[in-house]
Amino acid sequence: MSTPLKLLALLLVFSLFSFAQVSVTVNVIPGQSFVEQSTSPASPVLAGEPVAFYCDYYSQASGARIQNADCALVLDGKSFDVSGERNSVVLGNVKSGLHYWKCVCSAPSYNPASGEQQLLSVETLSAPSSALASKLIKNAEAELTAKKEAGEDASGVENQLSQAVAAFGKNDFAQASQLAVASLSAKPLKLTTANSASLTGVIPTEYMVVLVSALLGIITVAIITTIALLKK
Repeated sequence: MSTPLKLLALLLVFSLFSFAQVSVTVNVIPGQSFVEQSTSPASPVLAGEPVAFYCDYYSQASGARIQNADCALVLDGKSFDVSGERNSVVLGNVKSGLHYWKCVCSAPSYNPASGEQQLLSVETLSAPSSALASKLIKNAEAELTAKKEAGEDASGVENQLSQAVAAFGKNDFAQASQLAVASLSAKPLKLTTANSASLTGVIPTEYMVVLVSALLGIITVAIITTIALLKK
């Protein structure tokens, strides 16, 4: 083979090899992804209330959830493992105060992604914000509606809720929050005939008949006894 043909053959082989390398490189480019993160309940939350953190990881191309992802919750710089279809974790001991958190995720064939840093406000009943007080009142209102629709006596809830709304109107968010929470656990009295009578001060008819009969019996015995003593 002549020298020019050899050079041409080598050039062709080199070109094919380079093309193969480029093809392989293109095939291993990771897919774009993104993270959607949320909490339940949403911030602000009441101290001692369990908080669920969700780290949903999606393919940007298809919008489908990425399976078998490796995700973690980063809360105040500390990492927590998440699991399940929605990559979630429930924490029940988050202390009161402001907490910064975000989700970080990765998976084979996808680029790593992280959510934007979020702020979780955990508050106490003694020093709640207007946002927490408003949220607790809305929860109590929903509870009141559910009780009424179920035909239950909601007088206890309604009374405390009205007081909570009044306190909120006066910017007393601590009292409003405490009354709203109390209304959620209120156990209204289920009135029976006897209970109703004792509350109103009216004796039921059947009880009145028995009482009158007993009094007449006592009077009759007293009269007979008195007459017998007078005859002696």
